[in-house]
Amino acid sequence: MPGSELYAYAVGRIRAMENRLFDRSLLERMIDAPSSPACLAMLTEAGYPTPEGNDIPAVRAYIKSLDSYELSVIHELKSFSPEPELFNIFALKRDYFNVKILLKSAGKELAIQELRDGGVLSTKEIRKAFMDGDYSKLPANMQKVLSDAGKIIAQSENVQYADLLLDKAYFDDCRDLCKRAQRPDTRKFLKKFIDIETDLFNLSTMMRIRKRGLQEDIAVTLMEKAYVSGALSQDYMIQMIRSDDANIKLSLEKTEYAKLVTEGLNRYEITGSLSHLEKLCDDYIMAFLIEAGKNAFGIEALFAYFVGKEREITNIRLVLIGKLNDLQPNELRQRVRDLRVKK
Repeated sequence: MPGSELYAYAVGRIRAMENRLFDRSLLERMIDAPSSPACLAMLTEAGYPTPEGNDIPAVRAYIKSLDSYELSVIHELKSFSPEPELFNIFALKRDYFNVKILLKSAGKELAIQELRDGGVLSTKEIRKAFMDGDYSKLPANMQKVLSDAGKIIAQSENVQYADLLLDKAYFDDCRDLCKRAQRPDTRKFLKKFIDIETDLFNLSTMMRIRKRGLQEDIAVTLMEKAYVSGALSQDYMIQMIRSDDANIKLSLEKTEYAKLVTEGLNRYEITGSLSHLEKLCDDYIMAFLIEAGKNAFGIEALFAYFVGKEREITNIRLVLIGKLNDLQPNELRQRVRDLRVKK
């Protein structure tokens, strides 16, 4: 099939599916609902699975079921995508989440219950590798980092640094996967997508290191170790570590992330929290995908739909949990992410 037609059918399917996405008004109705059970009826109206009741236990069960629902969405997309293996970018995230859980838990039963299905590897495969102490059947990047991370934890109990090594391996695996795309345009889009994710990861890491108020040489060393290869260079990120907030804002004016980080810094100066920056990073990725998804002949529309649906599910989970914990509507509005915009 010619390159320009490879995704024509799949994008046509996506355009029809987009009509079933949440809009802001439905999310607002959920936020303003008097209780979490009241939200469940709205979800059924929006095409979500029917809950097995309308009480608090039913809400808790529904929250747990959302992960399985998310997996059903990605399975549907893979069923009509010309390159289903490229969706493993999202499945890899689950693999590395599971590895982090097992690495920290030493096989404790409670941690095992937290493992997430739907990765490239089954939870059974990953558990067996940990139980046997044999990582040889795991992907190469994961093998190496597990060996290194295990030694670090054993020697210093530095779990946070082990996490950083695993984050680096995850992004390396994503970049390797992007190279398998059939079309140059697809590879270009996927590279840009991963570049944005790594840049935002590095910027968030830089802000967290600065927040700790460490001596400059220690902070620089941490940034060097934490840095993940992206469009913004390691030298640039170290320059940010050495700068004050005003100079960070000036320097970032030359990048596409200027507005995002400036707003995040301004909120941090008021609240002392970086949670708003995390929300802005998520919203930036969504905005990029919405624009890229206008392409009628590429995988961009499929990725935009899935990340939008993932965002929708995350918001549902946030609202339901917030209602269970008696959060007020204004508090919930501050926590939810921007929705995938219907066209």
